[in-house]
Amino acid sequence: MMMSVELETAAGEVDAQQTHAYEVVFVRHGQSTWNKANRFIGWTDAELTEEGEIEARVAGQLLLSQEFEFDVIYTSMLKRAIKTAWVVLDELNQQHVPVTTDWHLNERCYGALVGREKKECVRSFGAEQVKIWRRSWDIPPPPIDKSSKLWPGNNPRYKFLMQDGESQVPLHESLKDVMSRSSAYWDEVIAPAIRSGKRVCVCGHENNLRSLLKYIDGISNADIMHVELPRAVPLVYHLDEDLRPMRLANSAEHLSGGYVGDPEEDGTPHPKIAAIQERDRKNVYDLSVSTNLEEVGTPRFAAKLDELGRPWDVDDFGGPAGGGGGEGDFTGSFLETGVGEESCGTPEISSKPLFLYNRGAGKTKGRGGGR
Repeated sequence: MMMSVELETAAGEVDAQQTHAYEVVFVRHGQSTWNKANRFIGWTDAELTEEGEIEARVAGQLLLSQEFEFDVIYTSMLKRAIKTAWVVLDELNQQHVPVTTDWHLNERCYGALVGREKKECVRSFGAEQVKIWRRSWDIPPPPIDKSSKLWPGNNPRYKFLMQDGESQVPLHESLKDVMSRSSAYWDEVIAPAIRSGKRVCVCGHENNLRSLLKYIDGISNADIMHVELPRAVPLVYHLDEDLRPMRLANSAEHLSGGYVGDPEEDGTPHPKIAAIQERDRKNVYDLSVSTNLEEVGTPRFAAKLDELGRPWDVDDFGGPAGGGGGEGDFTGSFLETGVGEESCGTPEISSKPLFLYNRGAGKTKGRGGGR
């Protein structure tokens, strides 16, 4: 079924007569334990925090409010993205939808920065250098040593990437490197699924998603420096018959797609998106801010979050929830020594199962648009 949508022309005017052939949704994962600790994560398999699960739940509620339905979710091999996909589908009451994982959608390998606190890196190397490592197109951070337990090549789950006795797991990556693998997966797997009529969601990581958006949206090397994706705020793209993005009237800066729920009903930009992005920038680059902003007053993108209800404090058998230490706590000497030597697959961070909550009620209604 084709649907008329408001699209912005090159001249900046809204053209309501054009139609889109396809629709795809991108969602960054919720807060992980290493997001909360403000550390470079990369391929480290950090757990979702309880806050991260709530963020994922809000993402599902936002999609439910717009009656989205999916046939498949593509995601990485990292649990923070996988569990975000699970929670989103749970809120949509679409638990039957398959979640396909693949290493091509893994986060960028941050090399020797993995495990290091971001603001400490700014103190050591300067804000401009750290921004280049985090946001530039073709400049990677320093490589990680192969002997480090934080190098994912030492994780057995990636043994399938061995070739001629050598691991093909990267020691570090630029965004250009990430796009070489993510674009191949788009061309060979995701794009054919979209063309076949499947309703697709890609649940991933900020840099992996930035690389995909650069590829499909033709974002310049200069503009990609300024593209930042807030956690767990669904980003919707409309595509034409050739899978070229069609700019939405509510498109985000430098992008053709728009965030669900942005702008607000009166047409003004949603203040929560700007607040989240400003928090993230301050938490990395502003040395005058001594508090870890991930731990205090985390802004969520939900105008009526309190109406969603709080998690049930029960386990799978109906008893009190238990297991594990405090959410987000570290064990051992990691915080004392700075960069620890935890396995990239099993960081020494306490974790607990997904908590239970009041799931999205009722059946989803069919969403028009696309094919």
